[in-house]
Amino acid sequence: MLSATDLMWLQDESSGQSIISCLLFLERGLDLNAIRDLVFHRVIQAVHEDGRRMYPRLVQRVIPASAGYYWVEDDNFNIDNHIMWAPVHVRTKLELQSFVGALIEQPLPSERPLWEIRVIPYFDKNRDTVLFFRIHHCITDGTSLVKLLVHSLADGQLVPNAKPRFGGTAFPLNVFRALIIGPVSFFSWLFFTCQDHNFFRRRKKIADNAKVVAWSHDINLPQVTRIKQVTRSTLNDVILGALTGSLRNVLRSHGISNPYDLKINITIDLRYEPKHGRTWVPMGTEFSLSNVLIPTNTEGVIPQLWEVRSRLEELKTSADSVVMYGAIHVLHAFLPVCLAQWLVNCILRRASLLYSNIAGPEVPLRIGAHQLKSVVFWMPPRHNVPIALSVFTYSDTLKMSVVADKEILPNPQPIITEFVAQVISKMSKLLASRRTPGESRRRSFLLVGRENSLFKPPVEELQQKLHDVQDELHAITQRMDAAALMSPSPDQSENAALQHELFARVAELKEQFTDLLSELRRRKSLADGIPFSTEEDDDDMDGEVRRPRKRALSISSSRKSSISIMSTTRPLATTPTSSHHSVLSHSADSEPSSSPNQEQQRALLETEQIQQLKFNICCRKAF
Repeated sequence: MLSATDLMWLQDESSGQSIISCLLFLERGLDLNAIRDLVFHRVIQAVHEDGRRMYPRLVQRVIPASAGYYWVEDDNFNIDNHIMWAPVHVRTKLELQSFVGALIEQPLPSERPLWEIRVIPYFDKNRDTVLFFRIHHCITDGTSLVKLLVHSLADGQLVPNAKPRFGGTAFPLNVFRALIIGPVSFFSWLFFTCQDHNFFRRRKKIADNAKVVAWSHDINLPQVTRIKQVTRSTLNDVILGALTGSLRNVLRSHGISNPYDLKINITIDLRYEPKHGRTWVPMGTEFSLSNVLIPTNTEGVIPQLWEVRSRLEELKTSADSVVMYGAIHVLHAFLPVCLAQWLVNCILRRASLLYSNIAGPEVPLRIGAHQLKSVVFWMPPRHNVPIALSVFTYSDTLKMSVVADKEILPNPQPIITEFVAQVISKMSKLLASRRTPGESRRRSFLLVGRENSLFKPPVEELQQKLHDVQDELHAITQRMDAAALMSPSPDQSENAALQHELFARVAELKEQFTDLLSELRRRKSLADGIPFSTEEDDDDMDGEVRRPRKRALSISSSRKSSISIMSTTRPLATTPTSSHHSVLSHSADSEPSSSPNQEQQRALLETEQIQQLKFNICCRKAF
């Protein structure tokens, strides 16, 4: 039976548009039959150890019954009905935008499982293969789709576990608070909050559901990460702060000199941390929607960032997300579906736009031995919410995408353009001379290059080692799966010893992978002139109840001389978007009055490496 959150999207008045859409850009060479085989054998036929399907909803239909809606196995399931060629020839980005905009509003056939993939070959000058993936939101959400991609569809399965943004240890306390203040909060939202009245909420002249889409080029994620570190904010704060400035400039370009604050629907993931060793997430919709005001009435990118951070801190320390999540379940349990939907929509449709931020894989993936170059993701907006903005991070890039009502916003590209200008042109330039927490001064690029050439292997060698580790882990995983399917051997001790040996090797490979990945990201940051912070200042994923922090006005220059060392042997199940990596940095007070010669400098670096090795060995023993 469908849960209340799944039913909320199935019964949305715009159910034809309650569909998640995604573009996957792959290296050329994959044909239709190869894609069908990959999806069928890796995803459709994926099973647990006990034989249950990992993704059963992909082969199930939704049927109505007297007591609600149910998932029923599709006896006539055929992969050919779900993966097909695109009906038109698409070669350029403009043609792809028109194709996606025309298809994104069309409902999926209800007599089959609610998903499909359209294959677009020979796209652009590189003749890439593009997959346009559509799936109804009642089946799953963005977080579990990312898990499906990295755990089942990709060639390797070595990807860190995703961590919830607003869940964790704070969730039980927020549940208790929601039980006390939940009814009062919900009815105050229902009766004492008003709908936005602005340029984006103007009345339509024609009742048309035509959509337009747009997306940005690849934005350098380390550059955004440096802004986060300098301002001691979270990645979500920086992105939403830049989006606030972008929307303010778009409204000003339409003659609104001083726009009011905008109300947005923000998605909040309420999942718990997955259990140790589990790299998959069950399909389903496990997030909540909350209304938040963004400060488009505030001028200046930095003041906007401070205000956004303050308002998101208030949301994190409140029970609003749990209240809305609980209200959806309670209303659908005790009221008719149409009445429950109407009450929820009365609150959510008062916003001007929907905003979602999905953390994708932090390492490049390969599908069928072809590299996944880029990912574009669209979250469907709720009924009467005209615009949806989605952010997706993949490897060291960030993409923003927009889907909007064609009559309200015929050209959404200015939002994308202004967003990039806010992040790269304004924030980066204003904060270029500021130091990240724990950074004393920028090190000489010549010195860094000389150190890397003397003591470090080249990047190509590190990347090759990373691929070798992934291949070996994939082979071990297949070996373990094959052993699990075989009949039990009479020699139980031999099987136990073999299993113990394989698990030990997997743990060792995970440590090697983490070390190599940390070194590659450190090299990338040094090449870009963006040193990593040694503080664990990313509160985006902690899920803890806390008081809003006061921003430090300055960093004392009299810190004790030290070598900041951070262990790279953290467990693999960490947040893909987190930026806590191994780094060696010198304090300003620790430098001698005269620069050392080459032998002294080399001895100092060797001492640092020995200390790093000792520290890592201690951490590994503890782990």
